[in-house]
Amino acid sequence: CPWNRFETPSSEPAFAPRPDNVSPPLDELADLDEATFRARFRKSPIKRTKWAGFQRNVQIARSNVPRDE
Repeated sequence: CPWNRFETPSSEPAFAPRPDNVSPPLDELADLDEATFRARFRKSPIKRTKWAGFQRNVQIARSNVPRDE
């Protein structure tokens, strides 16, 4: 959103990202089962995608990352 470029990070601790959800490895996310997904993203907007949609997005992201040969 163009308006977000004017925003500054919040100092409210409740809005801080969870450390384990900041740039996690895609392989780690691909290995999540549904129960772990629900627990990890509890009270997170990411949970709205539901597990199947999240896994689809992770697979798309993985296909866009160059792999070492």
